[in-house]
Amino acid sequence: MKLTALLSIVAIASSASIANAADVIKARPVSAPVFNWAGPYIGIEAGTAFSHFYSTDKTNTVDELKAELGKPENAALAGVFAGYNFRLGQHAIFGIDGNVDFHSSNALRISESGENDYWLYKETALAAARLRVGLAAGRFMPYLAGGLSIARAAFAYGGTDQGIISGNQLQDNHIGWNIGAGVDYAIANNIFLRADYRFSQNKIKHRYEFINENWTKEPNNIGIKSHQLRLGAAYKF
Repeated sequence: MKLTALLSIVAIASSASIANAADVIKARPVSAPVFNWAGPYIGIEAGTAFSHFYSTDKTNTVDELKAELGKPENAALAGVFAGYNFRLGQHAIFGIDGNVDFHSSNALRISESGENDYWLYKETALAAARLRVGLAAGRFMPYLAGGLSIARAAFAYGGTDQGIISGNQLQDNHIGWNIGAGVDYAIANNIFLRADYRFSQNKIKHRYEFINENWTKEPNNIGIKSHQLRLGAAYKF
């Protein structure tokens, strides 16, 4: 009888202990794993760019050239991006980021000055190196970014009655700056998606020299302003 009573007491005490432990486990909150944004990453991207070509010359033909080149062109772009993030404290992220994209803009402008000539221009590639400052909020990281940018562009000038004049097909790198914002969202432990907006302004360091209808060279400085939207996916190492 004493043994039976002792076993009963032990059983009741064990049941109470198990019940208390279960209550403690239920009461304890389960936190989702925090995504580690620090480290290198590489990804692919695609989007669109609204490019605005303009003249930077301080001559009498500025207004005329702006009329010819001033309309924005919308075209697709696609490429790769990569970077490295550094964690500063619990939520602050500082990073470096770069990208190279191929761009397909192509536009024709007939002169509005009454002359029988036109401009053909296209933007073929875009590249940038940026600094980023982000705010890590779990799997979301909104950020601001800015830095240097390069646009590869080609221009041609000719008459509608004679086509492109020999020597008037020129291309060069337009160097400038960019600024923008975006958000990264982690969908897995090593994969995140990106939505990015960027504005860039690029100019050439020297003048394009086109041959006019009188076979004399006309120097022109041409700049590019561009609004760019990108969606991307990256793998973080």
